[in-house]
Amino acid sequence: MTLNASIAIVDGGVPGGKSLPIASPEDITGLVDLLRGPGSFTATIEADNAVLDAHIEHGFGYLLYSGDEAFAYSQGDPDSPAVIESEVGFPQGAGVPLETFAAALAEFLADSDTPPPSVAWQDA
Repeated sequence: MTLNASIAIVDGGVPGGKSLPIASPEDITGLVDLLRGPGSFTATIEADNAVLDAHIEHGFGYLLYSGDEAFAYSQGDPDSPAVIESEVGFPQGAGVPLETFAAALAEFLADSDTPPPSVAWQDA
């Protein structure tokens, strides 16, 4: 399956955006690398029946799943700080290790009907 990730990017102070097709492990690696870079904000990955918002900040990955099964934030390290400067906003404790974050993206690509199982979830 190929999904589309839309990312807001500020390049040299100029706001813009980027749209990336996500269909392979290499695409997921590219998305994670892009989100780790300066000026990148939350990626919105859309499937037919759900949306996964993905954000990297403070060395953690943050997720928000919106679908028929749940509307929930990732539940991660209790010491991960809240993210307020993003399109979505994430509560304290929602940050997961980047390896887990990448695994969740791959799981969403394979099956978007339920929240990715590699991550614990908390109601939004």
